[in-house]
Amino acid sequence: MRRWLSAADLYVSASRIEGMAVAPLEALSCSLPIVATDASGMKDIVPGEGSGGVLVPQDGGDVAGDLANAMVRFLKDDAYRRRIGAAGRIWVEERFSVQAVSQALDDFLRQRLNV
Repeated sequence: MRRWLSAADLYVSASRIEGMAVAPLEALSCSLPIVATDASGMKDIVPGEGSGGVLVPQDGGDVAGDLANAMVRFLKDDAYRRRIGAAGRIWVEERFSVQAVSQALDDFLRQRLNV
C-alpha cells in the first residue's frame, strides 16, 4: 500500500460519514496531503492544514467545487503540497503511531486506576 500511496500526489475523500478512517491515516503516513469533506470522523484525523490536509464543509455551498478548488491548489503548488504532506506525516506519527497510541492508553489507564 505504501508504494501506491507514495506514487500519488494527493488523497481525496468525499465521504458524508466516516468512523475511524484508516485509509487517510495511511495516506498521511506517506506524507500525502488530504483533501476531504468535513465528515465526522475526518474532523478528528485532519482538523486543519497543520495536520496534513484541508477539509471542505459539506453542508451548503458548492461541495464539489470546493473540493475541486482545494485539489487544484495542491496540484498547482508543489511547495505547498510538500509542506502540508510533511506536516501530515509528523501529525500522524505524534498522534496515531503505535507508540503514541500505546502511551495514550497507558496514561489513560494509570489515571483511571490511580497508579
